[in-house]
Amino acid sequence: MVLIATAVAAFIVIQRRDIAYAGVKFWALVAIALKHFDNSMLRNAVLFLAIVLVLTATINIGRTQQ
Repeated sequence: MVLIATAVAAFIVIQRRDIAYAGVKFWALVAIALKHFDNSMLRNAVLFLAIVLVLTATINIGRTQQ
């Protein structure tokens, strides 16, 4: 479910250039990681997806400003 949410957020960032949507999803992913801090597998996976989302948004911002 978290993977699908991240994929949808990345799609929105790439297609619609909506950085705020990515910010909200990043915030949600970090909150999930903090809530499930004891489960290291879930925590690491969610933090990895959050980093991927931030990188996608950063790359997309760089492309639109050129």
